[in-house]
Amino acid sequence: MFTDSLEYRYESDLQSALVEALDRANSPTWKCVSVLDEFNYVRGKTDVVALNMDGHVLAFEAKLSRWKIALHQAYRNTCFAHYSFVVVPKGVAKRIFDYQHYFAMHSVGLCYINSRNELECLIEATYGVPIQPRLTQKVVSLLLEETIGNGSTT
Repeated sequence: MFTDSLEYRYESDLQSALVEALDRANSPTWKCVSVLDEFNYVRGKTDVVALNMDGHVLAFEAKLSRWKIALHQAYRNTCFAHYSFVVVPKGVAKRIFDYQHYFAMHSVGLCYINSRNELECLIEATYGVPIQPRLTQKVVSLLLEETIGNGSTT
């Protein structure tokens, strides 16, 4: 399951790979109408947000190693996102998989980018109703503006 590993020099490299994987995704889980690199709001900055075909907001925190910080940030993102994930390199995912109960406690998923540059989910995020619907709507508006600005018809 964890035989090959992609190395990233910077978190921005992992973040870029994540955006590319989401842009190309065809699976029902990851097929997104729009993807936005970085979303700033009062409580912080989310690395990547996306709107899937079901109209749900997905939030992603990408970290090279500091998974506990990423988990805290991903949990914070559930205030506006229907699903929230931590994305780490594959080797890190292997090491922290044993701590899946922390992810489950916070309803946060765990993912990595595989050797085919596809997003793989090791721990599924739990659907949640965001407690800040106005912030959710702001994210959706930004994502839809991004879609229109890029001339996308999906």
